[in-house]
Amino acid sequence: MIRRTQRTKASIFSPAGELLRKLSAAELHERWQQVAIGAAVAIAIFLYASFTGESSVQNIIRLGLEQRSLTAANQHRFADLVDANYEIDRLRHDRLYLEHIARSNYRMVFPNEILYRHKGE
Repeated sequence: MIRRTQRTKASIFSPAGELLRKLSAAELHERWQQVAIGAAVAIAIFLYASFTGESSVQNIIRLGLEQRSLTAANQHRFADLVDANYEIDRLRHDRLYLEHIARSNYRMVFPNEILYRHKGE
């Protein structure tokens, strides 16, 4: 009579399962120690890379702070540029503003106009 056995589906982990089943308890303990040592080495390398070099945590924080300060400086310069463009537009098109600048900054007057200055000025 033919003996029938129940077969299980093969998985990608079946070779590992066969190996673990064949290993004795001492070999299994040794294998787990090797895995633990490998994991510890991988963690040590990750931590070393995290705190040294160009991709270190300190360098990333420093670059973030530098980016914020540059963004703030850029915003201030952009505001100055907008103000300068506004003043250029007023100087080109607003005759009263141009007259105010000429009178207050350069003490200019129209012909046949008399300028009075007080002692405090």
